[in-house]
Amino acid sequence: MVLKPQELALSNIGMVQAVNLKSSTSFSSIMSFDNEKQQALNKIRSDKSKKGSVDIEILELVNLINSHPDYYTTSSCAGRIMLFLESARKKGSAWLLLSHEPLTLQAVKRSIKPTKETLWLRMEPPILHICAKSMDAAEKLLNMANDAGFRRSSILGLKKRIIIEIMIPEKLDSPVAEDDKIIVDEKYLRTLIRHANLRLRISRTKLKKFQKSFYLFSKTTNSIKNSKNPTIISTPSKTIYADELKKSV
Repeated sequence: MVLKPQELALSNIGMVQAVNLKSSTSFSSIMSFDNEKQQALNKIRSDKSKKGSVDIEILELVNLINSHPDYYTTSSCAGRIMLFLESARKKGSAWLLLSHEPLTLQAVKRSIKPTKETLWLRMEPPILHICAKSMDAAEKLLNMANDAGFRRSSILGLKKRIIIEIMIPEKLDSPVAEDDKIIVDEKYLRTLIRHANLRLRISRTKLKKFQKSFYLFSKTTNSIKNSKNPTIISTPSKTIYADELKKSV
């Protein structure tokens, strides 16, 4: 089809308007991402969790991610081992022991006790939720995570924000007491603790590998020195017992 001069002029005007609209939308999206990132970082700095700060074992990685203009963290955990009652699945506060470091038999024995409801020993692997500015940025992050061994990583949302969940299937769960009695002997308890500690160490190794990959990626794209985001601070991790948890609830 051959367009007449007047039609061609109108067509060109439409193309210019479309390009301007696309540019405006892209600029708006960038501004929205930057604003949301600033709000998210402010929330992290005023952490209202029981611990009250980012886990120190993952702090360097969190700061590294937040220093990149295409990403920011919305939540993170460096991995942990805990004793908790069945009611904690719903209430989230019935913990008897919580540690972000490998545990000793003595620490667990200090907290384990006969309970009417089921008492669980659990090891949870590290987990990160990261918002990406674009699908391209999300894919790059997923590739780095998979290469580091985080095989359960995925994109959770696409509508309002692009959220990537980075995790690995290293979880361990075992009941240790119920019906007002301890159901494991010391030998088996020692075995459970050994496996929980081993899985925590393995997951931390993968976390370090991911951190190294992200650092090299950021260095290559010159993202580190161009960052204007202030760092997030943390406090040293320690084993927390039931009485300390009650004070922080």
